[in-house]
Amino acid sequence: MSRTCAPHVLLLPHPLAGHMLPMLDLAHHLSLRGLTITVHSTPENLPNLHPLISSSPTVHPLLLPLPVQSQPSNDFRDTMVAMGSLHAPILEWAKAHSAPPVLIVSDIFLGWTQRLAEELGVPRVVFSPTGALPLALTYCLWREMPRCLDNGNNDVSFPSLPNSPIYPWRQLSLLYRMHKEGDPVSEFVKKGMLDNVTSWGVIVNSFKGMDGIYVDHLRRDLGHDRVWAVGPVSVAGVRAERAGLGRDVKGWLDGCPVGSVIYVCFGSMKKLFARQVETVAAALEESGARFLWALEAVEVGGSSFGDLDGFVGEVVKLHCLT
Repeated sequence: MSRTCAPHVLLLPHPLAGHMLPMLDLAHHLSLRGLTITVHSTPENLPNLHPLISSSPTVHPLLLPLPVQSQPSNDFRDTMVAMGSLHAPILEWAKAHSAPPVLIVSDIFLGWTQRLAEELGVPRVVFSPTGALPLALTYCLWREMPRCLDNGNNDVSFPSLPNSPIYPWRQLSLLYRMHKEGDPVSEFVKKGMLDNVTSWGVIVNSFKGMDGIYVDHLRRDLGHDRVWAVGPVSVAGVRAERAGLGRDVKGWLDGCPVGSVIYVCFGSMKKLFARQVETVAAALEESGARFLWALEAVEVGGSSFGDLDGFVGEVVKLHCLT
């Protein structure tokens, strides 16, 4: 008797931690639903996959290295371009696979995978590790291309979005603000962002209770209902267990009244100076509230860490005020 194979889904994350880790959590969710999952990883990032692979037998790695850069670069966009060089090897792998993927889920930074999906004849779903509002803003930026005026002191309005938000230029996406017309890297990024708009579907790492009006906006804007808010994906993922923090944090949160905890996080790319950390810490202490602070690193800028020694240097530290 023949056995029907589980649907095969190819996940293509971006290597940045803030992008890759949520997609690994998403992979865990999908594996629990009986899907066969292949996740691309570079050899250097493979250790991040080990907890997922060990707990999810239907998840498999696709190891493909990025090309070696001739010179070190601090421009994170170079990684986006380097990821684009994986188009041909991934296409070759998929065509040779005995059960090729029927769906591609890829990070918002990998817009080139839209063409990959078209060549394979399968739908592609964009994964945004953030919420529906940032994604809606991103789509507006790259389609409308507002300009920097008055040395960056101008405000940029988004009247087509719910609540018509207005932001100072300096608070817009760094990826967008770095764009230079005609520059090959900038044009590669722009094309990828515009290709995202044509994807078959969208997944955002958020939930309708917080982002509902923007999820609905994306559905109207894109002209289809295939926009899913599935977050926070880490709830049922393996990330906290990998860090050895899940049980302690969850136990502490379970003992707190509903709505009483402030969560503070500035992202894995933001390195705070000691003075900034001290200011945030002082404000939290003065508030008298319980809080959970995700803090990875502090740039020493001449300030003393002082009382911060108790919770600086870990990915997540817990500080409870009673």
